[in-house]
Amino acid sequence: MYEILFLLSFSTQGPEGAYLPFLPQETLNVELIATWSDGDTSNNGCSVVARDGYVYLALGSGGLSVLDARYPDDSVVEVYNEDSVFVDGLQVKDTLLLARTISEGVRGYLDIFSIADPVNPQLIGRVQLNTRNDDKFSGGSSYIYIYGTIAVWTYSSWSALILIDISEPTAPKKLTGWRPTWNSGIYQVAFYPPKYLYCSSNRGVGGYNVLYILDVSDPANPVVADSLLSWFGVSMAIETYDHYLYCGSTAASVWDISDPLNPVLTDTYPFYDRAEDYFINPSNKRLYAVNHMYVFDISEPSKLRRVGEWTGDQYYVWLHSVCYDRGYIYCAGNQMYTGGDDLYILHYKYDTIIPPDTGDTSEDYLDWVRTVYGNPGLEFSLSQEAYVSFSLFNAAGLKAYEKDLGLLEPGPHTITLPGGLNPGVYVLFLKTNEQSTNRKIIFTKGGFGLPLPSF
Repeated sequence: MYEILFLLSFSTQGPEGAYLPFLPQETLNVELIATWSDGDTSNNGCSVVARDGYVYLALGSGGLSVLDARYPDDSVVEVYNEDSVFVDGLQVKDTLLLARTISEGVRGYLDIFSIADPVNPQLIGRVQLNTRNDDKFSGGSSYIYIYGTIAVWTYSSWSALILIDISEPTAPKKLTGWRPTWNSGIYQVAFYPPKYLYCSSNRGVGGYNVLYILDVSDPANPVVADSLLSWFGVSMAIETYDHYLYCGSTAASVWDISDPLNPVLTDTYPFYDRAEDYFINPSNKRLYAVNHMYVFDISEPSKLRRVGEWTGDQYYVWLHSVCYDRGYIYCAGNQMYTGGDDLYILHYKYDTIIPPDTGDTSEDYLDWVRTVYGNPGLEFSLSQEAYVSFSLFNAAGLKAYEKDLGLLEPGPHTITLPGGLNPGVYVLFLKTNEQSTNRKIIFTKGGFGLPLPSF
């Protein structure tokens, strides 16, 4: 008989907001750690950025909140709130926080805050963005991008973008706006140094998506250097890494931009829903995508390998913005029908390479897996000849052992696991050709392997 003890702890933080820790709810290597809400279900988490454990959250009509999330497994505490303005776009650079704000009855601004004291943002600069009144309830998404001393603001309901000189943060200057010839809704942008700006568009001629390539060597006078028409994958999320461009909509797409004016498609990956925002973390070579959470390994930048996912289907969660800080993934979002939470805190644990689901079941090599008692190992059976390899990871996500078994014949086979492993929970990944399965196992001091349920 097994006894399982679940420990639940709930804490509230007064009327300003509530932090709710969760039991792990893992879908594929990604678990939900906690959520945070300001308690107003009429607001949505619009945009999120993080720096050194502090999270800056745009809440639309709920203004700007700063959260102390240095220890998100234990608590998330609101340490600052400014709700006298409408805030729907954020970006951070060093000790500067850029926000798109709208004061009641006033046109939109780009505000620049000093966050040298992370819990006490100080407004140090402001520039007016547009010359007409903002319809802040139009449903568009606002984005801010920074490259060097240039910031770009886009609004998905507009057919335009605005470039701002932030070289002097206390006196930012609007340089120019740019509007495409076609009535294309500019969504997001990505810089490719030294002089190119890629712009995704969700409307174009004949129903095509349009990827615009701007030459911004003179930021006050952007020039269309080229454009690319596509039926999919260039209309929303967009990022650059190395000499590759990552675009997203109903599918993720990777483009080699070694020649910046002639992108070459190198890979695609279909989404369950769509990609509304990307965040690339170069230090661990991961791409994070929402509105469902996908984690891609881009160690080989020309390829997308999905290694993690959290759908949030049990809440019907719609994630709008994503960032990564100190091992945690932060997503601004909301429950689609009830308003719900504004911030979702996720933790990505380890890799399982999952190929796209093509609907082809002809490659099902693995019949079954069971634990071999007495001599720690796993027994499996192949329905047909296949190349087999396996890896063993400890609880910290570090690889403890791996072995390539080579080409194996159909029928039963046994993996003998190595001795001398420290006691604890391990995860074994078994790969057959292009398919993989995983299984949690426990090693005791005697080396005896107890199975845990597959996931």
